[in-house]
Amino acid sequence: MIEAICWAWRQTIEADAKIVLLSIAEDSDESRQYLLSPDSLGRRAILDEKSVLRALDTLVSLGLLSKDAEYVYRLNLDVEI
Repeated sequence: MIEAICWAWRQTIEADAKIVLLSIAEDSDESRQYLLSPDSLGRRAILDEKSVLRALDTLVSLGLLSKDAEYVYRLNLDVEI
């Protein structure tokens, strides 16, 4: 988890995407996978659901996250922005 959090801090991305990425990094499991609901992630990141979904789309398009299934994302620690 510490490796994932440090990696998330190094990414040069806009603020909403960064707080979402940090939240995912903090709670991801050993396989770097995170099961989420946009609502619970939004409460944690203090963002509305629309902002969370937009941030997730941004993170996927940048390659920082991969979407494995609905509401299941994987961190791509080998990608640096």
